[in-house]
Amino acid sequence: MAPKILIATSIRSLGELIQQALQETGDYQAELVDSGKQALEIAPKKKFALAIVDFGSIIDPAEIVRQLRETISGLHIVAMPFMDDPQPSDVETELVDAWLSMPFYLPNLFETLEEIIDETQVE
Repeated sequence: MAPKILIATSIRSLGELIQQALQETGDYQAELVDSGKQALEIAPKKKFALAIVDFGSIIDPAEIVRQLRETISGLHIVAMPFMDDPQPSDVETELVDAWLSMPFYLPNLFETLEEIIDETQVE
């Protein structure tokens, strides 16, 4: 069964690009939300393996990530950083499993997901 991935970004075009690219591979099921509140509402209803959180567009992303991790045991988090800061200094590095490089490049997303999924299967 394809892992379920939650995408949280208020930039609709970016979210749809990621969602479509993930689903077209056939390797992932992706669901898009445009706010942290929506992410927290949908997370308990579905068993997501991973969440992609846009730290540049979601309000209080660090708190959203903390709450998602409390809600879903073992959830992996991939962060999309602010455009001008590769890893926001106010975010604990252990809060996320991986940071995507910016500007956004789709092949980097696939590489990151493969690494995290491979690590999960080894554990």
